Amino acid sequence: MKIKMLFLWSNLLFMLFVHSCTREEVNIPVYVDFSYEIVGAHYEVPVQVSFTNTTTGADGYKSTFEGGEPGVYEKKDPGTVTFTKAGSVKVKLEAWRDGERKEKEITIV
Repeated sequence: MKIKMLFLWSNLLFMLFVHSCTREEVNIPVYVDFSYEIVGAHYEVPVQVSFTNTTTGADGYKSTFEGGEPGVYEKKDPGTVTFTKAGSVKVKLEAWRDGERKEKEITIV
């Protein structure tokens, strides 16, 4: 009888230990944002613009730069983009994770 009780208690303790080690995943919502800065405060074409992706909660990214080189970037931080034509340009960042997809689009004048 003592062996059965010892066996039951050891199994119970083992199950509690295993259960306490599991992590519950927290679903962080996707929040899309980015910042930019004109490199060297040089505003004549060709102009270089440095972009920093500050998005949280995503694991997929796509940046689109109207008239920029590169025109599309599919990693988190696109870095420096060169624009060779004067005028305003549209910049869009899309970010997603597990079916949740968000985007932010701005026009730089």
